[in-house]
Amino acid sequence: MSKTTSISTVYIDPPQFTTNPRKLDIRVDDVALYGARDVRPTKKSKRKPIRLEDVVEDLALIKKFKKLEVEVETKIIEKESEVKKELDMEAYNPIKTDDEDPSHIQSDTIVPTRLIVGFDTEYVTKAPIASNRFKTLSKEEKNALKGSDEFRNEVLSYQYYAILPDYEGKIFKKWSGILYVEPGQRLSRSQFISAVYMRGFEPKRTNEKDYVKIKRLPRSVILVGHFTKVDLPAFSDFKDFKHTLDNVRKSMITVIHDPTFAACPLINGTTNSKKKIYFLLRDTFLLTSSVEQSLASLGKLLKLRKLPVNPDDYKRMDLFLKRDRTSYETYAIRDAEIAAKYALTIYANQGAMGLRRDVPPTLSGMGVGLLLNYWMKKYHNPNEVRNPEMPRLILGQKVLRDTTYVKPSKNNKTGYTRSKKVIVDEDLKHWNTDFTVDCYHGGRNEQYFFGAGDVGHWFDYDLRSAYPTAMSLIPRPNWQSIFEVKDLNYWKTCDPDDLSFFYVDFDFTKKPVRFPVIPIRTQYGLIYPLKGRSCCTAAEIVAARNLGAEITQIRCVKAEADKNDRPFKDFILFCIKNRNQYPKNSLRRLIWKEMTNGTYGKLAQGLRVKRAYNLRENESQTLRPSKLTNSFYASFVTGFVRAALGEIMNALPETVSFSNCTTDGILCTAPISQIKSCLNGPIGKLFHESALLFHGEQKLELTGFLEVKSEIKQPLGWKTRGQATLQFLKRSEILKDSSDTVLAKAGISTPSEYRNLDYKQNEWIINKFKTRDITTKYDVNFQASTRRIAQNDWDAISFYQEKFLNMEYDWKRCPTNVQTRTIMGQDHLFFETKPWNTLEDFYKYREAWIAYFSKRRDSVDEDNKELGTLKTEESLKVFLEYVPQRQAAIDAYVGSNTGKRKYAYTKDPQRGLKIEICTAFGKSLLGFPKPEDRTFDYPGFAAILNKHLGTKTMSISRRDIENNIRRKELKLGCIPKTPALAKIIQNIKADSGIDFDDTQLWAPE
Repeated sequence: MSKTTSISTVYIDPPQFTTNPRKLDIRVDDVALYGARDVRPTKKSKRKPIRLEDVVEDLALIKKFKKLEVEVETKIIEKESEVKKELDMEAYNPIKTDDEDPSHIQSDTIVPTRLIVGFDTEYVTKAPIASNRFKTLSKEEKNALKGSDEFRNEVLSYQYYAILPDYEGKIFKKWSGILYVEPGQRLSRSQFISAVYMRGFEPKRTNEKDYVKIKRLPRSVILVGHFTKVDLPAFSDFKDFKHTLDNVRKSMITVIHDPTFAACPLINGTTNSKKKIYFLLRDTFLLTSSVEQSLASLGKLLKLRKLPVNPDDYKRMDLFLKRDRTSYETYAIRDAEIAAKYALTIYANQGAMGLRRDVPPTLSGMGVGLLLNYWMKKYHNPNEVRNPEMPRLILGQKVLRDTTYVKPSKNNKTGYTRSKKVIVDEDLKHWNTDFTVDCYHGGRNEQYFFGAGDVGHWFDYDLRSAYPTAMSLIPRPNWQSIFEVKDLNYWKTCDPDDLSFFYVDFDFTKKPVRFPVIPIRTQYGLIYPLKGRSCCTAAEIVAARNLGAEITQIRCVKAEADKNDRPFKDFILFCIKNRNQYPKNSLRRLIWKEMTNGTYGKLAQGLRVKRAYNLRENESQTLRPSKLTNSFYASFVTGFVRAALGEIMNALPETVSFSNCTTDGILCTAPISQIKSCLNGPIGKLFHESALLFHGEQKLELTGFLEVKSEIKQPLGWKTRGQATLQFLKRSEILKDSSDTVLAKAGISTPSEYRNLDYKQNEWIINKFKTRDITTKYDVNFQASTRRIAQNDWDAISFYQEKFLNMEYDWKRCPTNVQTRTIMGQDHLFFETKPWNTLEDFYKYREAWIAYFSKRRDSVDEDNKELGTLKTEESLKVFLEYVPQRQAAIDAYVGSNTGKRKYAYTKDPQRGLKIEICTAFGKSLLGFPKPEDRTFDYPGFAAILNKHLGTKTMSISRRDIENNIRRKELKLGCIPKTPALAKIIQNIKADSGIDFDDTQLWAPE
């Protein structure tokens, strides 16, 4: 039976600007479909083959494809035979290089199996809303705002561009359209897709080119947009399907065919028909590089220009529509066209690579599928008979059988056991994973001076394809031979490409170096002191050894490996070979490049605990490992890149000035000829060999395995990832492919009108640095988060807030050579840096700065607002004098009785905060309400505490409150205050609505 649904009127003309606008009567009586009728797989024997004659009426087109059809069906038979061989080899179901397609439409056939529909919406945006507006609202007031029109844009139109692709990924049939709604109205998914299908069966329109008359369309639809988080909430039934979506990097897609989201009925008028289609949701934002993510950039790759709209029209699309409907519709449909054609290119590329013709969720995911497929088919496999065991052998995995008992049921009265096979790590790998995770760190990121750098010729060098090159050097380990090295002098003989992982004491003080190469991980990032204790990799040990460091090996774990067999190298060569078949700056070339570069990230996914909001579960969850996650490999890659940079930096003479190091690049004054002579160290030689293999001798002739990204005359630097350009070089003074600007904003958001203008952003940043004081703020606009959109039924509206500007040094290194320099006519502090002696020195100055800076900001001296900023030599002197005074006060405090109480929680202040808050809540202290006035019971308040204060090893339940009520008193002034704990307190107050007095808990500074 048909089900009545809430339906908005669909218009062909914009109703608000047209007299007697034409309505679209959606009828799908003429729509004929093919493909699986259900998301559940059907038996092949019952599936009637679909022929091309069943789909199109164009006899010439059918004839054109007849020859291809014979070839393709031969491939299908061969593939089915090959799959049978695979299953005979398997101990269990193979590692999937692709997710199963529940719609069960055959992929290797000339009959189109997917309809690709690009979609987009146009709307009038709401003015940005103050983000702090909600802080003072009660829970009831916040709930009243859910679904409010105040937080929804005014939708004007929905536009689409549909493509029916042929076997080779070319356009078989295409059509487009635009659907209008009345102000305040919205279309449902069913209305939208029904209109798309209905249009596909319409007769040829006047002046319509390349028209193909069809008999049927596939049920399977790839619905693709660009940044779908913005457009999906515009569907009227978004609240019904939002929890069937996956949010990936701030976008909304369906990673797999979700049965609830996929099935969508077509409609006749106002009722559902019996015809259904099945959606797979994709976002082009996730299918390109992080550098070229705008729709305009994708259009450029497709040679399909995104039509420009002036900023005023963009803010008021309704006025643009009213003034120039033709331009509005051309602009709107072009956005959908770019999304559809970009997805089509990905779709065709999948087939060309031997994967299922489909659009994967992300490019890196596509790379994972390709890598696993390569290992199964081509790696040590001359006959190319797929070997599903190979990926497990490379990744150190094995198969175990897991048996569960299924209780008796209505259909099975006796019950039964059910077995499934699961992949787990090999034993020796599993036992040593935690240690290798400790050896996994991120990139090296440091700023080496503060203020205006020297005037000269600065080169911004990057390691060429740093992570893929390092990944190619990973030798194939023997996972049955992982052992703890007993020889405490092994560090003296290890090689940089050994799969060896160390826990060492190190000391560079006997022979000081400018840039120590052994990192220590802290909550503030990696620190490189002259001495300390660290977990690191073999490459870093070799770099330190060659700098004369004294090393005491405490522990070393080594995996025996075959260095003549490097499983990632052949795959990367395979990708490069395919990439080079396409012209420079072409889309296909970019896809191959991104798949190579993105694969590294999958090695490290899930090694560090990272939480993200899960739309399906409506809560934050830990990011899970990928199919490639491997701590041995990830640690090797990052360690090798850090060591390669450190080796180069220390090989350059003292006369070379350094601005900063950022992950895989350095900004310094070493000319090309000088730095090229420093690439021959033991780590550099290995890197060069791989780079030569990947890029060729001609490409490496000028700068070796480095490439020049930018060249400037004078940099400004203030902290890690914070640099700008004070003076520029002439274009004639720099290389053809070099940029003339260096700009890294250290998380500072520049005005939206400057976003695409680097020189304007650069000017703004420099001006802020020059004119800042302790009270300086700047406006930040940001979009509603996925959590806010989903939980409140809002659109992706904009919020704004004022943020304090922080352009002070981060104290990762010790200031030296203090002086005053001029920045565009204004005097400003400058200092160079040297390594800290120990990690404790860093902590002393970093924590002192946090206390000093916060104190100055909390109690502003109106006569001297620059007090607390590092703008003069005097301001630095005041702070440096404050550090020992603060330390002396702390030392004296530790010896007192109060201090002893304080240090009861020094080792684990978060646990101490849990104890004291549970006690205060249970005893109604610190402003917590009495039992009769509480809005939360024990479990309710414990849940809030667990959400914000709980950790992986410390959960909080009602029992914690009950147990702590028995304590005689609170321990006041016993918890060291940190920004992280202060933030936790703010979140607890916001969630509970209880403004309790936390000031009594914190230990005095």
